[in-house]
Amino acid sequence: MALERIIEKIKKDAEKKRKEIIGEAEKKREEILQEARKKSEEILKRAEEEKEKLKEARVRSFIGAKKIELNAQLLKKKREILDEVYKEAFSSLRGSEHYLELIKFLLDLLVEKGDEEIILPKNDERITKDFIIKINREKKWNLRISERKADIEGGFLLKSKKREIDASMPRIMEIIKEETEVEVSKILFHD
Repeated sequence: MALERIIEKIKKDAEKKRKEIIGEAEKKREEILQEARKKSEEILKRAEEEKEKLKEARVRSFIGAKKIELNAQLLKKKREILDEVYKEAFSSLRGSEHYLELIKFLLDLLVEKGDEEIILPKNDERITKDFIIKINREKKWNLRISERKADIEGGFLLKSKKREIDASMPRIMEIIKEETEVEVSKILFHD
């Protein structure tokens, strides 16, 4: 009987130990599961935050691209308006009663020796031989009107032995535009 008690005691001890081991294992398993759930929730939370950040970045990127696009369209419109303003100025200058005064001013500015040749536009009858004769008398010059006609819109070309100066209206307007465009833009667009 003593052997049976020993065996019984061993069985009880073994059963007790087994229950302890199982209890410890279940406790450990529960701890591991809780840790895994916690890490899983953290990963999901970070993934959600990253997703939101990515959405925000995409929205900011989209808005930035739209701003750039709108600024480009605005600049294009401003350019069109400026071009139209200068085109109107050019048209009004060509048709102005002050056109011949401008031609005289340009001649005063550009003539060096007074023996240059003036090449007139094909389709401009306002600069006449009499007009040039009058200027020659006033300035004591000997400007000559060329037989050759230039394919320009208003103004003239002034040819000397060394060079030919483009004083056509488009070139004059180009110079005026280069010198005044920033100021005109500020006035028009309050930039």
